[in-house]
Amino acid sequence: MLVKIESHVLLEDIDAYGHMNNIAYLKYLDRVRQSLLITSSDKNLAENLNLALLVLSTCVNYHSPLFFNDPFTIESLVRRERLKFYTDHTIIGPNQKVVLEGNQTYAILPLTNSSIKARRNIRDFISNYEKLDTKIQLKIA
Repeated sequence: MLVKIESHVLLEDIDAYGHMNNIAYLKYLDRVRQSLLITSSDKNLAENLNLALLVLSTCVNYHSPLFFNDPFTIESLVRRERLKFYTDHTIIGPNQKVVLEGNQTYAILPLTNSSIKARRNIRDFISNYEKLDTKIQLKIA
């Protein structure tokens, strides 16, 4: 599936050097994750309030800066394998110049009433992910 998001650099995205701060790029990549939750064709994922997408890994390569009000497009190729989403991101700036390339891996995280202990739950979830993956897959599928 291809997710495409168009935007422009906001003033809040600019750092002291006058270009888009590196962390702001990640904020925009997070919109892909949000888009997956909202637009997923998987009704269990899109409608189940007891599921979230946890970012397991992020890797980005910055190629060139963006500046205030520059338009850009995020193109993300998304594939799902069981309880993980794999995304390959490209941010394209003015003149079709590639600004960033990267990838992220998300896990479908089942939330429980006891998820107040979030850090511990997430650590346990990640360390036991492969065991949980099979059990949860059966409930979601």
